[in-house]
Amino acid sequence: MKYARIQNGVVMEVVETDEDISTLYTPDLVWVTCNDSVTQRQLYANGEFLPEPDVEVFEMPAIKSLTDMILADPTELAKLKTALGIA
Repeated sequence: MKYARIQNGVVMEVVETDEDISTLYTPDLVWVTCNDSVTQRQLYANGEFLPEPDVEVFEMPAIKSLTDMILADPTELAKLKTALGIA
């Protein structure tokens, strides 16, 4: 049988065992039976596994170092000095 461990409404792990799950782990953990379609990090609410939400993944631009910013645009040094009060 397959079980999902639920914590704060999220599937934290999925375990398959023929043994009684309540004898394998501490009773503080919440386990519910599940099918093969349940995955880790899936949401669980009101006794049901919710479909995984569509998430848009996008690439973050690389973070520029202060040196790179100053070399790319010398006016950045003047802005920095002004911001720091060392004009």
